[in-house]
Amino acid sequence: MTAALASWLATGVSAIGPVGTLTVTNMNVSPDGFNRSIIAVNRQHPSPLITARKGDNFQLTVVNQLTDVTILRQTSVHTDIKKHWHGIFQQTTAWADGPDGVSQCPVAQFDKPFTYKFNAGREAGSFWYHSHFHTQYCDGLRGPLVIYDDKDPHKDRYDIDDETTVITLADWYHLPASTIGKGPAVTNATLINGKGRNPGGPQTELAIVNVRPNKRYRFRLIIKHSGLAYPMYYTINATCIRKHQPFVWKPNKHVGRWRSSSTSFGKTKLVQTMLGYLMGQHGTANRLISLSCDPNYVFSIDGHDLTVIEADGQSTQPLQVQNLTIFAGQRYSFVLKADQPPGNYWIRAVPNTGVSGLLNTSGSEGGGLNSAILRYIHRDVQPVDPTTSPTPNPTILQEENLRSLQNNLPPPVINPGDLDVVTLDPRFNLNPGSDFNFSINGITWESNVENPILLQLLNHVPPDQLVNQGFIRRIKRNDIIEIRLPAVPNSGGPHPFHLHGHAFWVIKSAGTNKTNFVNPVRRDVVNTGIGNDPNDSVILRFRADNPGPWFFHCHIEFHLLAGLAMVFIEDSDNIPKVVKPPGASRASVTLTGTYTAGRSPPECSEGGSADCHQSALPHAWTIQVQKAMET
Repeated sequence: MTAALASWLATGVSAIGPVGTLTVTNMNVSPDGFNRSIIAVNRQHPSPLITARKGDNFQLTVVNQLTDVTILRQTSVHTDIKKHWHGIFQQTTAWADGPDGVSQCPVAQFDKPFTYKFNAGREAGSFWYHSHFHTQYCDGLRGPLVIYDDKDPHKDRYDIDDETTVITLADWYHLPASTIGKGPAVTNATLINGKGRNPGGPQTELAIVNVRPNKRYRFRLIIKHSGLAYPMYYTINATCIRKHQPFVWKPNKHVGRWRSSSTSFGKTKLVQTMLGYLMGQHGTANRLISLSCDPNYVFSIDGHDLTVIEADGQSTQPLQVQNLTIFAGQRYSFVLKADQPPGNYWIRAVPNTGVSGLLNTSGSEGGGLNSAILRYIHRDVQPVDPTTSPTPNPTILQEENLRSLQNNLPPPVINPGDLDVVTLDPRFNLNPGSDFNFSINGITWESNVENPILLQLLNHVPPDQLVNQGFIRRIKRNDIIEIRLPAVPNSGGPHPFHLHGHAFWVIKSAGTNKTNFVNPVRRDVVNTGIGNDPNDSVILRFRADNPGPWFFHCHIEFHLLAGLAMVFIEDSDNIPKVVKPPGASRASVTLTGTYTAGRSPPECSEGGSADCHQSALPHAWTIQVQKAMET
């Protein structure tokens, strides 16, 4: 075992493979010296790294054992969760994508385990996973995910790329994120690989990244921005209904499913709940992953160059910098050569928002705030805080200078009239004393947890009759979609926008007036800039080749909560044909009858009779039951 791997294992966090179980519980931790209740995965903080090889099948079982209702607002779904596998396109498996109101209902508390099954296809690189419900991931429900490629085009550039070279950045709050609401958020600490310090707090242990002299490391930098039901949810009229949630039944209205522990049709189960349905010198490559809920970070390692080779799971032409800005949800891989005199060097991640007066504080001058330590493994190096200084006059990564690797496909040539242009105009109500309210094209996103868009589409609801119709843009199969995000002054930016189901070409980045139609970088999160300069407008393109409803939203979690989101419905006619949740078919049977309080509903049959007992159904009713067929 290498010293670096021993250091990783010593943190108590171990990686799991593409097949595994994620048990979600509450526990108390003090990563920056302040003790608080969090949401943990497998009783670990930070959450475990998930690893796979390119082409692997994922089978990840989620178990919800949350008990602390103070973590979230006390709503009817305060202990529910959902998982999003950020950057995974979910080709044909949109039911496993995760966002509430779009592809699934929440994973309910203390239900049977729910298993997400998907294949990442040709994807490889740095990704992450997180809750996509309310502000849960800000409270700890977030972790890195790496897919290794045996034929990585950059593999000759580095010697080491393993669990020890994943670096995660996360903002940390001493109060539950739900109490922060829609913002503005004030970060108490920056956590690097789950450890940090807060102003005025104790000198807690910082994360250590060990390197050996003259090795090349591929570091993966990930910024961590901030359903199951037994039978916690029923699907009535394509609507998710909580078991104990009041619900008025009306004759001739409710089309859908219900379930109780005794409900069965022999081999056919009557509704498995909502989610059961939708469901020279040597060097190292490093993966940098932003798990942030709000701030972006300027990342650097004193005295060392960073050669960027990947952005958001997409290989790039090598680009050497000393500093890079990473936004919520973004990921970078960079090669670092351990070619400096053996010693301790500050790793810095300076946030753009934080405790007043301490935004630019890191390293020795900040007492280790916003910092970790790069430590050379050498007999003369002692385990002490570094005394190094930032690189003077650093070269800073500019997104427009990133280029896709030459073997990546360039954006297609578009003939006039063949381009579907979508102009999205974000607007922001930031008036003091009022509730923060964000919108796109004048419409504020409000998640309908009880009636997800994908479920409606699978139940053949016409797209023009969907709930949340105002938040939706239909796009046709194989069209080239151009998204234009204009500069908006006083917008509370920069805003990192993430597209589910796709990577897009960044034709124009914020902060430049240049466009690139030859070899622009591809990624799945882009920032809009601060909005006070016309050059802060952004132009993106992607091909509509993945049927499903795909969320497009600001990845500042508090801005998403305030409504800064919309949905692309892609190739709607083919969604029921392509997206096939496991264990379900769409055979249906119509039941009619009357119900008197205190009596059981009538028996139902399908070529015979079987018990359909469900207690406490109020009122007279006529109901059509669409059954989930056991396979």
